[in-house]
Order: sequence, then C-alpha cells, then structure tokens
Amino acid sequence: MNAAVIREVFRGVVCQHCGKPVRLSASLLRRETTIKEEDDASLELCSRVFPARCHACYEEAIYAMDQVANFLEGD
Repeated sequence: MNAAVIREVFRGVVCQHCGKPVRLSASLLRRETTIKEEDDASLELCSRVFPARCHACYEEAIYAMDQVANFLEGD
C-alpha cells in the first residue's frame, strides 16, 4: 500500500553556520507580512533585520528580511 507523503512548506532562512533551514517565529512572520503590506512612509521605524538561532547547531546570527525563503519540511 502506498501512502502519499505530504510535506509542509515553511518560511525561514539558511543558517550561516551549518547551512540548515531555520524556521521563522510567528512574530517574525507577522513582521514580514507587515513590511510587504504597508506603504513606505510607515515602514521607516520597522526593522528589516532580525536575530535567529539555529536548532541544529545552536548558533545565532543576524539575517535580513531579504534572506527569507520557503523550505520543505524535512530538507
């Protein structure tokens, strides 16, 4: 019997230390959505960089919103 494998897509960044995907927190996902939806005048005080800690190597690094991408669960 063949079972269909459903892989979840999540938003994240690539760890600068080990290269594994790092999932974004809910607050960072909300910030990303706000930046995409708001006009330029209201975004002057909204930071486009954030720290994230990798769950594979436990190292922390600073990332830019431009580095966020989609990843498949299990990659």
